[in-house]
Amino acid sequence: GNDSTICPSEDLLLDAENPGARYRWSGNQSSQMLLVGDPGTYSVTVTDANDCSAVDEIEITNYDLPIIQNVEVVLSQSNSSPLDINTGVQKFINKPLPDFELQTLANEVKSNSDYTGKVTFVNLWFTSCGPCITEMPYLNYLKDMYKDQVNFVAITFDSKDRVSSFLDRKTFNFEHLVDAAQYLSKDLENNAFPKLILLDKDGNVRFVENGVQLSGNTPSQPQAAVQGLKEQLDFLLAEH
Repeated sequence: GNDSTICPSEDLLLDAENPGARYRWSGNQSSQMLLVGDPGTYSVTVTDANDCSAVDEIEITNYDLPIIQNVEVVLSQSNSSPLDINTGVQKFINKPLPDFELQTLANEVKSNSDYTGKVTFVNLWFTSCGPCITEMPYLNYLKDMYKDQVNFVAITFDSKDRVSSFLDRKTFNFEHLVDAAQYLSKDLENNAFPKLILLDKDGNVRFVENGVQLSGNTPSQPQAAVQGLKEQLDFLLAEH
């Protein structure tokens, strides 16, 4: 937030455990904790026993809680029945993904047009999603198999710093687009993770899956788990 202190000779921290501190929130509410029902900007003034005050502004943003799923569902151009667990991506089958401009870990900005001309494999994920992490060795296996024949792109609502820290501990060899909360929830209308989206060379969505088929498979023998994805990628690579 934007901190300001009204007391030149004393440091005052906005600390809820400050003994004797008085709190005044925007809306004239006085408590150490404010229950917020709506997104927006809220200010709080904290005054200590010496009548020194500090003011902070806090920005509250509301995002839907993600659904973490452990099942696999395949939706292709030959199957248009709705999926209850799929919250929006299926409506883009045979259509382009909504336009985006998203940041990479190298601070570049990428858009849809950067990926046309090649088949593109998109993974929607986030760093604390258990099933997303479990399937990463299988996704890395596909990336190693197809190399530069296919664009492999991971999109998350997590920040650049959070993803970079995660990649210091885990291997995930996709190109990473970060800070995509608005795009995922509003444009794609998706809050279910992991999600796999396969685009053809023209950038149209052709297949959507809710993760790799992990049941009975192990990372040391990934072939069976990714066989369906491999068939889909081969199908799209063979087109025109």
